[in-house]
Amino acid sequence: GSVFFMGMVAMVLLIACANVANLLLGRADARRSEIGVRLAIGARRGRLVRQMLTESVTLALLGGAAGVGAAALAMPLLTMLVPSGIPLDGGPALDGRVLTIAAMFAALTGVGFGLIPAMRVGGVSGFVALREGARGGGRRQRLRTTLVAIEVAVSVMLLIGAGLFVRAIWRVQAVPPGFNAAGVVTLRTDLPRPKYAEPSARAAYYDRVLAGVRELPGGEQAAFTSGLPMVLMGGIAGVAIPGREVVTSRREGVGIRFVSSQYFGAMQI
Repeated sequence: GSVFFMGMVAMVLLIACANVANLLLGRADARRSEIGVRLAIGARRGRLVRQMLTESVTLALLGGAAGVGAAALAMPLLTMLVPSGIPLDGGPALDGRVLTIAAMFAALTGVGFGLIPAMRVGGVSGFVALREGARGGGRRQRLRTTLVAIEVAVSVMLLIGAGLFVRAIWRVQAVPPGFNAAGVVTLRTDLPRPKYAEPSARAAYYDRVLAGVRELPGGEQAAFTSGLPMVLMGGIAGVAIPGREVVTSRREGVGIRFVSSQYFGAMQI
């Protein structure tokens, strides 16, 4: 599952990089006439190359910093979206390895595709650049077309992967969960403290409520449980295995549910 999601994220990153590369090449094509004029009136090629590289590096740095800032601001929201019952050691956090890979992609895209027009500028004379700027660049146009084709291909792969993932979820939902919730009514009770602080007081309350519910018309069985099945709630405890060190991590724990006597019959387990 994690490999699948990492692959999806990598494809989205690839699409984003292709979009940025296409924008950089389009921006360079739009400035061909300007660069040709500047070369024709005596501008030095080295200065133009340094200018274009500086712009590309600045764009990559600003884009990367904005992405890290957006990710940091999204961390509290992602923490709120994670159910509290999932046995995780901690909430979502920024991963240095992932940030490093994203920074490398951003730098390669910004600098690499900013270097292509800069190298092109450095290899032509002023009048040749002016003449090429008037009719546009065929090679870069082909490169932009290739990038668009890559984006479309990766997008189709993402759609296919998403469709297969949705189909897998449907198939999992069709698998019998081991209980039958048809005709089962659930209610939640919160016992106030200190009135029900003692276990005996809570047990008396449960017995009284269950006896009343079982006498209702149409009722067959009634039971209490500390957590419904397939619901991410309930206690999580560690496991002590003879001969091994006791691990207190929630990741290696087990879920605990306390149930009364008719629970399995009511749920048809």
